[in-house]
Amino acid sequence: MKKHLAFSLILGVMIFCTGCGQRVSTNNPVGEESTHYMDTGLSSIAKNSLNSQKKLIEDPVLAINNQPGESLLKKDIPLPLSEYSIDWESGVLFKNIRYENTTGYFETLQNEGWKIYDGTDTIEEDINSIDGEQLAELPEGTNEYLFVKNDQLLQLILYLTNKKDVPANSIFLRLEEGITKEDLFAREDAMTTKKAHSVLDPQIKELVDDGTIMPTKAFQAGLVEIFIPDAYDKMKLQAYEVVSEEGIAGYFLVCNNSAMFLYSDLNNTCVADIDEDGEYELLDLFGWGSGIYRIEMSAYSFSNPIYFSSLTKIIHRKYYNCLVPKNGYAELEFVKIDDHTVKLKADGTVYGTIKTDGLKLTLESMEDFPFDEWGQWYDQDILTTMDKEYPKEPPEIIMSIRGRRMDYITQKISWDGKDNSEYHSMKVLEQTDSFLPTYVLNSIVYDEISPEVVLDFGNHIPDTIQVYDAILDENGGFMYGKDMELLRDIKILDRSKVSFDLVQHMALLFSSNLETYQKVWRRLFRVVCTWGDNQCEYSMVINTGLKEDITKIKDHDFISCEGEYSLLSSDWGIGITVDPIKELPEQFIIEWQTSGGQLLKWSEDDLTPEYITKENNRFLTTSSEDLERVEVIWRPDFSEEAEDTIITAYVYENEEERSPVAYGQLVIENKDGVFKEKKD
Repeated sequence: MKKHLAFSLILGVMIFCTGCGQRVSTNNPVGEESTHYMDTGLSSIAKNSLNSQKKLIEDPVLAINNQPGESLLKKDIPLPLSEYSIDWESGVLFKNIRYENTTGYFETLQNEGWKIYDGTDTIEEDINSIDGEQLAELPEGTNEYLFVKNDQLLQLILYLTNKKDVPANSIFLRLEEGITKEDLFAREDAMTTKKAHSVLDPQIKELVDDGTIMPTKAFQAGLVEIFIPDAYDKMKLQAYEVVSEEGIAGYFLVCNNSAMFLYSDLNNTCVADIDEDGEYELLDLFGWGSGIYRIEMSAYSFSNPIYFSSLTKIIHRKYYNCLVPKNGYAELEFVKIDDHTVKLKADGTVYGTIKTDGLKLTLESMEDFPFDEWGQWYDQDILTTMDKEYPKEPPEIIMSIRGRRMDYITQKISWDGKDNSEYHSMKVLEQTDSFLPTYVLNSIVYDEISPEVVLDFGNHIPDTIQVYDAILDENGGFMYGKDMELLRDIKILDRSKVSFDLVQHMALLFSSNLETYQKVWRRLFRVVCTWGDNQCEYSMVINTGLKEDITKIKDHDFISCEGEYSLLSSDWGIGITVDPIKELPEQFIIEWQTSGGQLLKWSEDDLTPEYITKENNRFLTTSSEDLERVEVIWRPDFSEEAEDTIITAYVYENEEERSPVAYGQLVIENKDGVFKEKKD
């Protein structure tokens, strides 16, 4: 299971058609009657951004569902003739189909040897085909069909809303391989889709009513079964995906008329008796995240929960743990040894056996395992147990990014029993200077460790901390509305400090304009804190942009480092220089940032440097006509841990310019107390 964010916009896919259906084949020439459709990939991207990952499973030991949606377009099977399609992870939705092409598609499947299970409560040995008379009477609404051919199983949902000569109908297809009709016959007493609707439809309605499922995704939704190896044979457990024309509404596990709703797409599972009690569990790994990526590891069981006073059995999550990669994103998958032994594999390395500890799933040894447990660093219940001083007024805090202190404003929301009528979440914009610090983030694809925003509360660590992140449009409003204000997870560093990752905002994904990705955008961060019944907000605004598109000048070699420095050196420090940039006028503005140590600039007499400490929130230097270059001095702080230091110079044409025209960056390393530039 590949654990990384790879947001890729699929701009177009050519599909060639013959007769009433399209056929995908890598070697097919383009015929005179061929057509194509546009695959925007939007729904897939939105799902990836919420789930924060795509799972690619290739381990034959697991024999797990292997991306049915992706494999569908690579197989030599007939596809319906439609105006366009959307490729989701679990299948493909074909949109805008004329009624005559729906009946024609059924004929094409039948002519090519696909047999259909007609949906009755009993699976007959002779799976009936749909004849011409039945084709003329396809019912309106949402209906599911299941086709079998050799070892392939094709599940079809027909959304039939118009029988006139109007392209208004849709078909969803999900392909499973390695399943024959004999496999279906062997599942005695398995639920049909019709029976599954009778169990799940009332629950879907309840989930819509309480806001868990969006109404548009539940409207006229159909069901496709997810065939998990061993799940029915050993647990009598079936899994279903709820699919509408608007997307995937969610997933259900069903056993003996007991059902449980899941967000997990069940793409990384295995069945084992993990606690050796004689009853099997379904193990599942599901990765997602908002800022902090995590993988939920669950074990589901049809049993009597310990919190039940009755002996009733239900499907429930029996064991659970949440794992967080120690560095960025990591691959994690099951390696099943036998029915009682399952190991975890991360980045190609197999680690210890999964064990149960109370209600928690863990490894027999966490040593060297590249994941932390959520409860160690991220569970906010830890905050309430810490010794602290409850402040009489909102305390001053330190917000910093790579050691650089940030400007912020403080507002009371509710304090000493009084609500603040003047509180407004956007008030920070009224007090923001025209010049804001800019942070270059690698890209929308998260393939390197992002900078941390550190919040230091001193002796006043709050009881709860919520961090909201919004990207602002050019008018200062929320891009795509307030619903796109994301809640970021925090990491608890110690008894005074927490942090969260500074990553690109998901709202950028929803723009079809390429210029959106080439701009610097203002970001509003609201940190809402509570101490008992008192609540306040700390707000800051910064600029963020993409590494590759933020600058007009791509040559970053204008920043350089001279010499080296140690405790025995007689110099002030290491000279950092920015040479003239031919594309710019002789005078320009440079903003300096450092992840450690101290930066100094020369005083007016050019004899002694002036310290620019971390308490200074802005360090600007201006080039001059009589200077060939701009120079500052970096001096290490020997009281800090010896780590590599990143020094960045952002170049602006003037103080009013929001986007830097260039930036340069270098790294200073510490080797046995001697500091010098680190070369690649």
